[in-house]
Amino acid sequence: SEKTTLVDADKFLIADSADSNAFKHVQKSNMPGGSFDFLGAVNASNHNSNKIQLQQVFSSDYQRYKLMAAFQGTSAGAVVEFRWLKSDNTEFTGGNYHTIIQGRKSNSVSSSVENNFDWGRGNSQIILDQATGSHIHKFTLDLFPNQNDNVDYPTAMGNFYSWLHNSAANLQFSGTIGLYTETTTSVAGGGVQLEATSGNFGTVNVGIWGYKDS
Repeated sequence: SEKTTLVDADKFLIADSADSNAFKHVQKSNMPGGSFDFLGAVNASNHNSNKIQLQQVFSSDYQRYKLMAAFQGTSAGAVVEFRWLKSDNTEFTGGNYHTIIQGRKSNSVSSSVENNFDWGRGNSQIILDQATGSHIHKFTLDLFPNQNDNVDYPTAMGNFYSWLHNSAANLQFSGTIGLYTETTTSVAGGGVQLEATSGNFGTVNVGIWGYKDS
């Protein structure tokens, strides 16, 4: 018979080359793995909500996380805002989010620099002035929910590719994001949220992984 879902206690039969190829077993938990552990995702063809949440994904097992997202624009000109979630799934809303976006925007004939920064908002605006229709917005963020040992200051940095509505004269827009949350309020045991300022998310593909130390 076939087992389709492995658990850490499962064992594999090997021939030990260091012991005259004697047959031995290795437990799954002792086998080498990749650099990431999958922790959760939201995948839907019609999410039908203005919020996407990945709840209670932070744990003491990891100090660093990878968040990846792709989604259709929710409404022309709408903004997507990032917030940390606490362990009870409530949003961290203090006016302590500091965000920098640096990038370039272009149409078919020219490109120019586009920068944006916010200091002391109740969230981080990470996807700006969304175009809608067939345009898909994408970003990746490395998350540090506890930037320094015993001092929280949650921090994230990453890259994005999106489309600006630009008063219906759509422009592609790509660059980097950095966000820093000036607080000692812990988000241990918490997660992350994306919220659209107008409209609902339709097609979404959002996931989070924990970086393994070994």
